[in-house]
Amino acid sequence: MTFTLRHVAILLLAAVSLAPTALATRILDLSEDFKDGNTNSQAAVDLVSLIATDGRDVRRLLILEDGEIVLEYQRDNVPDEKVYNLWSVTKSVTSLLLGVAIESGRYNFSFDETLEEIFVDNTDAWKLITNETELAYKKSVTVIELLTMTSGMTPTYTLNPFNEESINLFAMPSGIANSAGADISESLSFPDILPGMRGSHHYLAYSNILSYVIKEKTGMTPLEFMNQEVSPFLGIDETQIKWDTNEDGIETSFSNLYLTNRQMAKFGQLYLQRGFAAPNVSIVSEDWINASLTGAKGSENMFGPDGLDGAMGYGYLWYNYTTEDAGQAYCALGNHGQTICFNYETKRVIAFQRSNTLWDIQNMILYVDFMLGYFTPNITFEGQAVSGAVSSSFSGVALFAAAASTISLLSGVVGWF
Repeated sequence: MTFTLRHVAILLLAAVSLAPTALATRILDLSEDFKDGNTNSQAAVDLVSLIATDGRDVRRLLILEDGEIVLEYQRDNVPDEKVYNLWSVTKSVTSLLLGVAIESGRYNFSFDETLEEIFVDNTDAWKLITNETELAYKKSVTVIELLTMTSGMTPTYTLNPFNEESINLFAMPSGIANSAGADISESLSFPDILPGMRGSHHYLAYSNILSYVIKEKTGMTPLEFMNQEVSPFLGIDETQIKWDTNEDGIETSFSNLYLTNRQMAKFGQLYLQRGFAAPNVSIVSEDWINASLTGAKGSENMFGPDGLDGAMGYGYLWYNYTTEDAGQAYCALGNHGQTICFNYETKRVIAFQRSNTLWDIQNMILYVDFMLGYFTPNITFEGQAVSGAVSSSFSGVALFAAAASTISLLSGVVGWF
């Protein structure tokens, strides 16, 4: 992964000089639309300029300060109601769904439960795992180990794109749900076991196991549960949402939820409001929010004390990032640069969507571009970022390289906070 620490230094200055005074967070009714706020947020203009020149095509950008829009950008060729794949931001939404289900008290559900306890009555669940050692190991895995990615399970693959064993790594978006398991038995058998890694964070890029956990405990698929327990409180029209399913009709828990940028921001604001969707409506407790942002032993520092010029850890499918100057930011991150980040001190939330280049360009040689980092032809974009009196017109050139990562932009975003 590539870190652009240059952006941290630039935007730390903005964070220090332009950050609002830390006061108690206002609790908004998130079923309502966001309102326009400060029309003179130079920090917001600085950030949109950074993102516009950071090397990828920006679809949408939304910046909130204390729950109000200080800057919003949408590329000219992006339809207003179009939803886009959040990729691994889906993981953070799944984390919320699990918290709501566990805390509701209606489902006899605990994050300390093992997969054996959860699927005890499902006779098909374990039929594809014939190795007794693997079977015993996977049955003992707990929900919290999956939430913190400390289970010691991961998909393994070669990096040869022409090897059939690599096909899951290069799965097209619509095929990811089945790649992680077309049914419950495939989903449980899919991840490999990494000897000696249990208790330490190891990223599991895609999986359907937690989707089946939600189904088994609540009787609903992840999308059905979201539309009953979360979406109405965030003002999200369930008819707008898309979430890819496998052949079994189950949404994949780690990827492929599609939302608009404003819908993404609702989740960031909900966490900023510590689980309150309205002044008297808490859909998940502050204790769950705090725990999900800090994680568990083994996941608290992914890249060591100097990673990203600060400490970066992993909570319950949420990232946390700390620097001495910029303080603490919490982020949901997805492939190609899909992002939700928020900061309790500044009361800022940022959400942005970027082009999924590997799949957006027709007739592109996917494997060669991914492995060798070839650039596609330069693609220009133009747009107008407008909120109240703030107007920032810009254009940029999107050089699409596979080597560019979500994390490379995160350093700039966190510095901006």
